[in-house]
Amino acid sequence: AMVGDQLGDILAGAKDINGVKLITNRFEDMSINDLRSISDDIKSENKSVIMVFAAVNGPKVTFMVSVTDDLLDRYHAGNMIKKIAAAAGGGGGGKADMAQAGATVGVFLKTKNRELKALSGSAAISAVLAGITEPAIYGITLKYKKPFYIGAVFSGIAGAIVAACGAGAPTLLSTSILTLPGYIGKGFVGFLIACAIAYFGSAIATFLFGFSDDMILDNTKPEEKEAEPAEKMDQELMSPVNGTMIDLSEVKDDAFSKGVLGKGAAFIPADGKVCAPCDGTISALYPTGHAIGISTTQGAEILIHIGMDTVSLEGKGFDVKVAIGQEVKVGDLLVDVDLDVVKDAGLDTTIPMVVANTDDFADIKVAAQGEKKAGEAAFYCVAK
Repeated sequence: AMVGDQLGDILAGAKDINGVKLITNRFEDMSINDLRSISDDIKSENKSVIMVFAAVNGPKVTFMVSVTDDLLDRYHAGNMIKKIAAAAGGGGGGKADMAQAGATVGVFLKTKNRELKALSGSAAISAVLAGITEPAIYGITLKYKKPFYIGAVFSGIAGAIVAACGAGAPTLLSTSILTLPGYIGKGFVGFLIACAIAYFGSAIATFLFGFSDDMILDNTKPEEKEAEPAEKMDQELMSPVNGTMIDLSEVKDDAFSKGVLGKGAAFIPADGKVCAPCDGTISALYPTGHAIGISTTQGAEILIHIGMDTVSLEGKGFDVKVAIGQEVKVGDLLVDVDLDVVKDAGLDTTIPMVVANTDDFADIKVAAQGEKKAGEAAFYCVAK
């Protein structure tokens, strides 16, 4: 009703430019769905309208540009949007996904370190198959710098090729093996060539001069170089949230459901408070707050991924309470998530929690599924 009451005022303020109406408006405390509702109502009864809306929610501002279908047809704006999306690389990083996956493969092929080979191999698979690049970037390429820079260079080359051949998709997509069919159309062959250049170019360049095992020592603090590797011990992990624990195979993301990123469980949260499942140190923290890594004294590397594709929210709705290197105790609040923001964006709130170094343990024994309170036993890592 509030949106409907404002339509008349919004239309009255439209500016006519050569037969095209330009509507600009600013709204307080409105979600992106409210903006879409206004846009759809205007487009249903009007032609030749361009809308530029801004929704102000506290310190955060969301912009939306919408155009009526007749203008898309008249000016072929649909093709332009596709080109822009393709040049930007899609919603999830585009050719950068392929480039960072390739750089990670280069590390995998070059290193003789068994632990790094296992980590880089699984990270490369999740990046190229599902477009999930957090393990590759934060666990491998950015850590050793040169592979990341090489991936960035080849991503730029590939992006230029894609823009030149006019390839694109009808919606914003991340780039992975599974999403390639979404780009079928004009310039698709050029798009495939660009992906191949990003992937194989980054892999070859990283293998030849972008990585050596000497970097492992260079990336280690002096006091850590002489330390003996932590002996793996039994580790109990608690539920990080209040909610329902489900089998990892039910997660709607192959990287988790097929165990590519490790064994564990997933949770459908009842509220947005995500807590530490164990004692440990925050070893990885994505800037948007949607993914957190914890290293435990027992030698387990825990990854908690809050929601599916929530990286696209760019931190909106995520109030991070910890920092890299911070020591935490079981039950400490890690992130306070506004689940309504996640749901309003049409995203899945499921929270997978996995042991990234599963192979270092003899077994991961998962507790009975069902309702859990934060701090209740979720699964148990059995040392070899």
